[in-house]
Amino acid sequence: MKVIVFGFDGLRPDCVTPEITPRLHKFLEENICCTNNRSVYPTETYVNHPSIFTGFLPERHGLVANAFFDTGVSKKDFFLGSLVDRIEHAERETRGGLFQVPSLTEIAAGHGLKCVSLSSNTAGSTRLIAHKTAQKGGINLSVNGIKHALPEDIREEFGIDPEAGTLIKPDLKGLRKTNEIFHFLTKKEGLSDLSIIWYGEPDNSFHTYGIGADESRQAITEADRCFGEIIDMYADGRDEIQVVVASDHGHITVKEHFDLTEALVKSGFRKGKTLVDPDADFVLLWGYSGNIYVLNRELIPDIAAALMEIPQVGMVFTRDRNGVNGIVEGTFSSRLVGGDSNRAGDIRFILRHTNEKDNNGYDGTCICNPFIPVGGSIHGGLHPSEVNSVLGWSGSCFKKNTIIDSVTGVIDITPTILKLLGIKPKILPQGRVLNELFKDSTENPPDAERQTFTAGRGEFSQKLEIDYIGDIPYIHRGGRV
Repeated sequence: MKVIVFGFDGLRPDCVTPEITPRLHKFLEENICCTNNRSVYPTETYVNHPSIFTGFLPERHGLVANAFFDTGVSKKDFFLGSLVDRIEHAERETRGGLFQVPSLTEIAAGHGLKCVSLSSNTAGSTRLIAHKTAQKGGINLSVNGIKHALPEDIREEFGIDPEAGTLIKPDLKGLRKTNEIFHFLTKKEGLSDLSIIWYGEPDNSFHTYGIGADESRQAITEADRCFGEIIDMYADGRDEIQVVVASDHGHITVKEHFDLTEALVKSGFRKGKTLVDPDADFVLLWGYSGNIYVLNRELIPDIAAALMEIPQVGMVFTRDRNGVNGIVEGTFSSRLVGGDSNRAGDIRFILRHTNEKDNNGYDGTCICNPFIPVGGSIHGGLHPSEVNSVLGWSGSCFKKNTIIDSVTGVIDITPTILKLLGIKPKILPQGRVLNELFKDSTENPPDAERQTFTAGRGEFSQKLEIDYIGDIPYIHRGGRV
């Protein structure tokens, strides 16, 4: 049994059409398409990749945001998932505990399976996709960071592209290079037991050009062509090869800019850059969905209250009080969305979104800080177009021509792949095995119970809709009312 996992970073399900993605559209139509698949909060890449490849919510695997402070690692430098040096430093300082649970490739390689992970995302992103696999004989390589490829002796084999790491958009060259290296390795060493091919598009182009832009469509179509090329060469009609296709999150369009840090400064609080800044009250990481670290804990209620008075703020979370409410009146508990962790900020926020269509007809617009241009797109929040993601399955083990409209999540991918590989993990993931997908199964998917939560203070009111399977949350949507 061999498994190939394809990723299309940032791909919204409504971008999968016969015109833009003919191969992927056909794949989902002829095999299994999970139409109600959910990402985890925050809907960021370096959070959802670990959730996809561990089967756990962020508060369990520990990667709680694209950028966060871990005081056990450093109070001056924050973790940033795109940077290999920050990942390696965190691994050293935590004695291998950056991930707080085992990952898919770590488990598979530990059972003697050969694993390879290739990506046109950043080198850091690729490390987080296939955590520790190279320590057990596997290959981990980003075409946009070959100098960081593991094992080290593979770096010279492919050469270091002087343009590598620049992520030229649309990154058509990176997509093609990913396929080229996969072909080379497969011809040389045979198809691995577990192969992960993660395309960095359309995420890269979406951020710059927007969801419906010509450049973004070009990026998606080229990623689709690369996907089809590998399917034709290695998987089409081969009973022993099972295929998984996924995206990590969706996108919504930036409608206007807003600087939340400066808004808090105007409210009388002092901003800082590190957790040891003696003249600061808070440090804020990023600006659409992010974390606020409060240096003087007595100010947590004041800063949270100030956030709830800002019209551009959509949601506010604080540490858990009772499973639903945070410790500050009007806020939700971070635990409610699987994000209550010592690595997370004292306050978590999402700026406001709307359900209106953008200029290209795609649902969802939002307020964002200026690092993304107006008309570009972003993710991290809880608009349905950010939460909903692509998931499909094919192979001799699975049903054909089947739509699964019951609730599934990115955390269900690893448990299901482990079943395919015949591996029983020592630590059971929080996600479930999608038994209803299997060819010989008559099992129905478990019922999901939707619960609606509200919280607020003064004119600020926010709402969360969460589907529960057992006690595991699959977020449907959240935002300011």
